[in-house]
Amino acid sequence: MNFEQIIFLVGALIGLLFFRQTKPVILKIILIGLILSVGLSFFKEYIDINISFFSFGLLTLGFTIWCAIEGKWTSMLIGLFAFTSFIWSFMNLQHWGELQFLMIIPLSLYLLTWFKKKEFKNEISVLTALAGFELSEFVLCISRLFY
Repeated sequence: MNFEQIIFLVGALIGLLFFRQTKPVILKIILIGLILSVGLSFFKEYIDINISFFSFGLLTLGFTIWCAIEGKWTSMLIGLFAFTSFIWSFMNLQHWGELQFLMIIPLSLYLLTWFKKKEFKNEISVLTALAGFELSEFVLCISRLFY
């Protein structure tokens, strides 16, 4: 267990606190899937880690598409950054550190959603879980600068 997993788990559990505010059933399914994905990442079995990784990617893609259909562009950008991070990991693309540093963009967008919380009350639970992931990626990037 490392600190990135712990940060992501805390973000997902805080998102769980907003479960009752989440109205569309699809967002509830995505939130539960993200929490299960985080939980599976703590196991050391290779198959569990793979299932966790791919389910996270599919769930973030689903959230991004749902936000695009609904016209929620700020939420879509937050989900898009999480999905882009998944693609970069899956394809083992270059400039991974730069993408991790760019996670400051969705984190600042997440802070913006807190100022306009009434507009984002339906998807704030999923956004909190994704912000936990993006914060863990950003912290990992910053920690590499000092070690």
